[in-house]
Amino acid sequence: MQRPHLKSPDTQIHEIVLYRHRKHQLPVEKCKLQPTRNIDIFCKECQVPLCSKCLTKKEHYLHTLDDLDEIYAEKYAFQQSDFAKIQKYFLPTTQGLKTDIKKDVTEIKNIMQIIRTSIKVEAESLKNLVDEVTSENTEHAYTVEKSLLEMLESQETIYDDYIAYLASMTDKFQKHLSLTNQKLLFSETLRIKTIPETIKPVQPVFTSGQFNKNDISKLLGRFYIPDSKHLENRKINPMEEISTHVKFIDKQLEQSKEKFDMKQTLSLSSSITKVGEYRVPCVLNALHVSADKLGRFWVSDDEGNLVQTDLQGKLLQKVQTSGGDEGYHTATQDGDLIYTDGVKKVIYRITPEKIITEFIKTGDWTPLSIHSSRINGNILVRKVKGKEAKVTRYSKTGKKIQSIQRNNEGQTLFNEPHYITENINEDICI
Repeated sequence: MQRPHLKSPDTQIHEIVLYRHRKHQLPVEKCKLQPTRNIDIFCKECQVPLCSKCLTKKEHYLHTLDDLDEIYAEKYAFQQSDFAKIQKYFLPTTQGLKTDIKKDVTEIKNIMQIIRTSIKVEAESLKNLVDEVTSENTEHAYTVEKSLLEMLESQETIYDDYIAYLASMTDKFQKHLSLTNQKLLFSETLRIKTIPETIKPVQPVFTSGQFNKNDISKLLGRFYIPDSKHLENRKINPMEEISTHVKFIDKQLEQSKEKFDMKQTLSLSSSITKVGEYRVPCVLNALHVSADKLGRFWVSDDEGNLVQTDLQGKLLQKVQTSGGDEGYHTATQDGDLIYTDGVKKVIYRITPEKIITEFIKTGDWTPLSIHSSRINGNILVRKVKGKEAKVTRYSKTGKKIQSIQRNNEGQTLFNEPHYITENINEDICI
């Protein structure tokens, strides 16, 4: 649909936007002083919203007026911009930060597990060194002990030998002393050897190690958290990097403000622009058109032919009715089509599933033209009975709400209107 619209010489300069980027209409609100009219103007001096009829009162003469539709569009665009920023920037960015935190949690757990393993490895390494040094010291103690004992054993042997020598010398002295005096003069003079000297061993001494818990901690290593000056903030992408959707809304808001700053004037447009054409099958002459919310058309002629087509003119369904040249069908907000049957005095409904059901019975009155409000869903039906005519308002469920036939002076308002619709103020137009 976009390409043909841009290719047409009459519409090629139009700005095409997504449906969600469309300009939103001012919500309907009834005037408190004129309940039949909608508020659509804002008086700057009085700071009050007005309807078109209140505008004519003398207290608002020469006052500066603003179009409420423009004010609403500006406010809506502003709120939509902030909403889009939440959806497109703040929420995703915050969720991204949460994801980063989860990654940090996993990373911290992994790091701490590595640290715990390293501590155990260091302790095991120190234990192995302690065992090795202890084993070496113990072995050295055995070696020193053996050496000292061997030395002492040798000294003991020396003294054993010396004792044996002394025993021998004792025997010799006893023999010499038993000799006569004359022989003693001529005998060998016995001399005693000195006592052998030996070295007294130096006793080994063990010096206890000079260490404490801190020394062990230093040997085993330590872990710590760096100073806070090394901490860094998580990266948050600047607002400039948000999506083009938000940028578009901001642009829309800016344009709305520019329009708002301009002098507001209310005027009626009488220009008509041709946007396209296509042929409708199975109708003699197209007299009335209803467009449903799916962009399909219902077209009727004055022979009772009512057909549904797509945008290419392809026939989707055909219904034979009693309708003529009046606007006897309309599309509803729910996607249904409703049409009048003046012969049976019934209003029928056709669902998107092509099911036709009886919707409203009009009694003695013959229903002719019909309109479904795009604003509130109400159904307006123009009826006749003999020379009388009236308009009946129904809810979208078919409940009767209002009948309009005469004015306050009792004068007849309608004759035989062929078409019925409403304007943006919900005024009935016939």
